[in-house]
Amino acid sequence: MSASQAQLASPPTVAGPEDLSRADMYAVIGSLFHQAPDDALFARIADTELIGEGEDRGLVEAWGALRAACRDADAGAVEEEFNRLFISVAQSAINPFASFYLTGFLNDRPLAELRLELEGLGYGRLKASGETEDHLSALAEVMRLMIMGGAGKGPLPVEAQGAFFSRFIRPWYSRLAADLEQSGSASFYKCVGRFTKAFFDVESASFEIG
Repeated sequence: MSASQAQLASPPTVAGPEDLSRADMYAVIGSLFHQAPDDALFARIADTELIGEGEDRGLVEAWGALRAACRDADAGAVEEEFNRLFISVAQSAINPFASFYLTGFLNDRPLAELRLELEGLGYGRLKASGETEDHLSALAEVMRLMIMGGAGKGPLPVEAQGAFFSRFIRPWYSRLAADLEQSGSASFYKCVGRFTKAFFDVESASFEIG
């Protein structure tokens, strides 16, 4: 599973504009945590407005701050920041893996449980992917696929989306966002963390209601 294939423009398999917007936001998160953004992604984010989630003030503010950061971003500097945060020959400052946040170890029980769940859903990991399936970028890609369809599968019901989110993303995303907020190595990615938390907060509340 790879978020490198996530696009801001989605094919017309999505039920409506709000679902399209949700899928786009998952694509943004997947892309930003998968690799350092380039100028094209900065421009796409800066030019994209929220649809359907505009009543949530926290999300509107977080998305606005991320758009502003993208307008001012220097791709080289952000790439250096990404490498400091997520890539290290020893230990990364931030490890955006479900297993790490849930057990303190990489490649642990949550990953095994996730692989069983993905097998049941009919999703498989791309051989070229350099990350395990419990990386946030891969989880965001799964949510995007569940919303809009893809990989030979149609969109899944919101109940299935909520069940997956509640089990594999909700228990740890706030801690990841807090780590980015407190990291002395993060600048642009503080905005990424704030937006990720704000969007996931809205998703979590929506699944609870729905």
